[in-house]
Amino acid sequence: FLYGYVFFRQKKDPRIRRGYFQKSLVILSQYPYVGLFSKMASILGPAYFDVGKPMLEAACHDIASWKSPAPGNHFDLPFLGNVIQVELSQPNKPQLLETCPFDMANYRPETQILASLPPVTMFTHFRDMLKDLWLCWELMLFAEPIVLMAPDPKICSETVLELVDLINPIPYCGDYRPYFTIQDSDFKSFVTKNKPPSNIIIGVTNPFFTKALQHWPNIIRVGKSKSRKLCDSSWKGLNVSSLDFGVTSKRKSVIAKDKAILKLLAEAIARGYPPDYLLNNILRRYFVDLTEKFLVPLNRYFSTLIPFHITLSSSQEPPLLKPFKTDVFLKSLQEHGPQIPFKSKNFPTTSTDTYLNFYAQFLKCGNFATWLRQRTIEAQNEVRKRYLQVLCDDDVRKWMVGKHEMELVDLLVRVKDELVNNSNLIYLSIKRIYCTKQEIFYRNCQIKMIRLLSNRHQCETMAYRLLYLHLSNVKS
Repeated sequence: FLYGYVFFRQKKDPRIRRGYFQKSLVILSQYPYVGLFSKMASILGPAYFDVGKPMLEAACHDIASWKSPAPGNHFDLPFLGNVIQVELSQPNKPQLLETCPFDMANYRPETQILASLPPVTMFTHFRDMLKDLWLCWELMLFAEPIVLMAPDPKICSETVLELVDLINPIPYCGDYRPYFTIQDSDFKSFVTKNKPPSNIIIGVTNPFFTKALQHWPNIIRVGKSKSRKLCDSSWKGLNVSSLDFGVTSKRKSVIAKDKAILKLLAEAIARGYPPDYLLNNILRRYFVDLTEKFLVPLNRYFSTLIPFHITLSSSQEPPLLKPFKTDVFLKSLQEHGPQIPFKSKNFPTTSTDTYLNFYAQFLKCGNFATWLRQRTIEAQNEVRKRYLQVLCDDDVRKWMVGKHEMELVDLLVRVKDELVNNSNLIYLSIKRIYCTKQEIFYRNCQIKMIRLLSNRHQCETMAYRLLYLHLSNVKS
């Protein structure tokens, strides 16, 4: 994706035919750092419209002085006379105040930014409909099609991003359009009378979509708008502000709301303290915990799929994970039970059936496939590290006893292949093995650093030189 961050200016101007000066400044980036780039747009936009192109040149000069972005790191970024302090997010790891590097006693949300969070908080957008967040969490968990309606593009786009963040650390599998208009190239694909595609969230502001997408199973309305009338004659007289806020869904929620946190937030709203950014952090921390508790049974079962015993006698490739089996997982879930609270009333089935059906439905959606792929990659990388460690540190002399020459040659080839396949700097302590038809000798050698070359032929040559060095010392 390319991400766009916009500053829009509209001013009355009688010299213009439409009566208004309207123009946008857009920052495009491949990085989803909505907090950082929204702040930059809010600084650069007014400066550009007041001064002109020299401000663009000054902004580019400042940006050119920044270090390369490194996920999880903290930076002080000079920008048009300001210093923006920012912590960059890591993939699928929620950013929270308690884990950020900023001093909370002197925290300034205007200039100390968590890069993945929109400027206006989820708590602010859902303040009048907090009880609906549990249903929103379920809809996002199962990647159901959602239309989000808001009064303006800013609220619309920020709320869509907050919905995607709601199930963090589960990576959202689908397509999301923070601001979708009738001019979009995919308009005809989405605005049909057919069943909506799964795994999609679209954010809209045009009241036209109220009728055009009324058959979608899940509609979320947020924000307060000024009263305005539709120009379309078929909708003449409809007052947009009269539309109900909240969630309209064909799904029946099964997750129990947390009355304690709802009470805490209601009391804070009544007091007017603490500020919204702290209440937002409390709310986000709650849903991060809820998602992690949901994942406990899945992580417990997944850990049983990872091979733990790796030796020099293992197969040539690093051992693979066992396949995920739905029936075995559900049996494990039934044995240990869930960690999240399910409603106990108004359900004809037993509580066991409720949570088993809930997890079985998750296993069929795209979010599970994305989560499983991510966990498999992480686990396989960890297995590979252990495999390399075994190749480097195991007792080769003991292992060689009784082994055929072909097994020893195979070990050499495995070490060489690992050197070729790793493209970073590798710090290893390996056991060099020297083979002949008559006898086998070994020598320990510390390799402090191996810089693998990009050219495959050069890399293979390097590996062979390392493995067959000092062959003159081998008895023939």
